Amino acid sequence: MKMERRRLLNFFLALVGVAVLLLVSLLCLANYLDARVIYDGRPIRDWIQALKSPDVEERRRAIHALGVIGPVVDAVVPALAAVLLTDVDRRARIEAAVALLRMGPAAKPALPALIQALADRDPVIRMNVATALHRMGPAARPAVPALIRALGDARNDTDCKLFPCTIRVVVAVALGHASAGSAEAVPALSELLLPSEPESTREGAARALGEIGREATPAAPRLRTLLDDPSDRVHTAAAEALKKITGG
Repeated sequence: MKMERRRLLNFFLALVGVAVLLLVSLLCLANYLDARVIYDGRPIRDWIQALKSPDVEERRRAIHALGVIGPVVDAVVPALAAVLLTDVDRRARIEAAVALLRMGPAAKPALPALIQALADRDPVIRMNVATALHRMGPAARPAVPALIRALGDARNDTDCKLFPCTIRVVVAVALGHASAGSAEAVPALSELLLPSEPESTREGAARALGEIGREATPAAPRLRTLLDDPSDRVHTAAAEALKKITGG
């Protein structure tokens, strides 16, 4: 009995030792990456520290650098998320949103910040945040309630005189990808299929419902009305959505 207990104790201690070695190895790897990943002659840790600089140009350079480097180190995405929410410089916050959207699903650690920024007073920030959530795909599922709210926000009926579509269209498409396999967003998206909505909005909502799949079946009757829509883009989007939803 004593021998068996000793063997179990030795086995447990060996497991603890392996776990400690693994943790140390991971920490060493993170430090190694911090030191070895260089952009413009400076390591990641320097660029992250530069985000706190009182010099706005230095902060902007740091955001650009971290966006180019990407999420190779865990600290990069949270650092950019903090800039998105707290930097006093509008351009810095826009550039942080752009840096995150370029990372696609790898920006998921920034999801709470992106959800909050989706209601930002600045429409350009809202557009880039919506695009980031779109590029995140199904990983953005926790953002579905916020996306539904953004869909009903009249402020999002703007293209900011910069983009090829409105914020609402991007929100709709993001919502389709984020809520795929769930009926949660179907009622809100269905309301955008009405003839009174702009062409691009109807098209975006139809495509979003197609991404949701069979759970969007309640929207099928309204989608069928779009098969006679005067816009080629809209009736094509409706036909493709119906095929995905009904399997026909």
